[in-house]
Amino acid sequence: MKCKVVTPNKLVFDGEVKYVVIPAFKGGMGILPGHAPIVTTLGKGLLQIETSSGNKTFNIEGGLAEVRNNIVSVLTNKIDEE
Repeated sequence: MKCKVVTPNKLVFDGEVKYVVIPAFKGGMGILPGHAPIVTTLGKGLLQIETSSGNKTFNIEGGLAEVRNNIVSVLTNKIDEE
């Protein structure tokens, strides 16, 4: 599965992942390969990404996430790496 994390200023992450946990507006949502297509708004919280080389965690405040064809796209205005 592929994940892209984008802000208006830069591409923060683009790579293959094992799973992603997004801070959806109504609570955390885990995404594994083969997940059904969705579009959701994001709240304030932790974006967690597991790759084959380790975990990455970002603190985000709002945005949108789309899951489609084993691609997770996260669009956010504010992000800080933990």
